[in-house]
Amino acid sequence: MGIEEIREDIIGNAKKGADSILKTAEKERERLISQAKSEIGEYKRQKTSSAAEKINAYEGVKRATVEFEKKKISMLENKRLLSKVSAESLKAVESFDKKTRKKHLAKLLAKARRKITIGKILCNPKDKDIIGFPKVESADILGGLVAESKDGSVRIDLSYDTLLQDAFNKNLKHVCKILFG
Repeated sequence: MGIEEIREDIIGNAKKGADSILKTAEKERERLISQAKSEIGEYKRQKTSSAAEKINAYEGVKRATVEFEKKKISMLENKRLLSKVSAESLKAVESFDKKTRKKHLAKLLAKARRKITIGKILCNPKDKDIIGFPKVESADILGGLVAESKDGSVRIDLSYDTLLQDAFNKNLKHVCKILFG
């Protein structure tokens, strides 16, 4: 399964989850509006001549409160879904088979070589034997590599962790539009 298929699957699942959450938020909004209207009705019965002004103010406050709560719930859920999409992307990348990882590492190594003269490579421990470079050290990364110059003054981070985070940040607006409309 390629990254694009995994991405599409994750986005599809996240979109379904987002739709369900928005429906739940809408039901909660309706319940809160109904409750607010009920409270307003009781309030109207208890007040005298200046009741109309007080009621209008109270309705405005209740509407604002309901809208604020709806937005708060929606934002928290959107944040949770975006975190889930990010985590599932990392999980999918972490599960690449050895052949796929070897192919990716070769491309990343070539890319690093175009930028610096490499002295050593840092990679995930399971990739040490397939990287194809004389000086390799283990690093706490999901995959990919970090290339370091011979003098140690320059590092090029081509780890999956960083590449996915950069892609996610770069495409955040687009991802949000797909997930949340």
